[in-house]
This record gives sequence, structure tokens and C-alpha cells, in this order.
Amino acid sequence: MKPTRLYVRSALAAVATGAVHAMAHITGGGMYGNVIRVIPKGLDIDIDFRSWERPKIFDLIQSAGIEEDEMRKVFNLGIGYVFIVDPDEVHLIEGALSGSGESIVRIGRVVKCTSRA
Repeated sequence: MKPTRLYVRSALAAVATGAVHAMAHITGGGMYGNVIRVIPKGLDIDIDFRSWERPKIFDLIQSAGIEEDEMRKVFNLGIGYVFIVDPDEVHLIEGALSGSGESIVRIGRVVKCTSRA
């Protein structure tokens, strides 16, 4: 087994750009459950789960009979850390993160909503 991945250096590099509005470490609770905690009321997130290649281990886990909705609630599905950045400022953190050896994937967007009080 691999040890837990630490994102401290990458997060500090990204924050130093001034472009990061929020960030979330994707742990138990899945992508939506972790990211939505840092999103202000009146907004929601729209995640495109097809925007990155899911590591094969998750296919193996799912083959045991776990539904896709449950997979998304429980696992990070290969995305360990999320930065919330204005689309016009993404380029600012791309350099900082690629310089730290990170792979950058745009996985979704923040959207307005009326269902979240």
C-alpha cells in the first residue's frame, strides 16, 4: 500500500498565487461531500466525473457490486485535492502546481442554485 499523499507544498504554492478562493482535501465523503463544504450558500458544484481518468483500482472495487453513486460518495476516485479558482485565473495556479509536479485537471465548476439554503 502507498502512504497517504500530502499536498502541503502544492497547496502553499497555489495559495501563494493569490488565485485560490477555496480548497478541499478529498477524503472519506467523496468529491461532492468534501468540496461543497467550502462553497458559499446559494452556490453549488457541477463535477464532470468524465474529465479525468479514474485509476483502475476503483474499477476493481466497483466490480464487487458497488453502485456508481456510492462510489462517488465514498471514494476520491483519483482526485486527492481540489482548488476553487476563478476560470480567468486558472493559468496562475497551473504554473505553480505543474512546477510542484502535480497533474492539473479541470473537473467542474461552481454554479448558482436555488436548492441549497
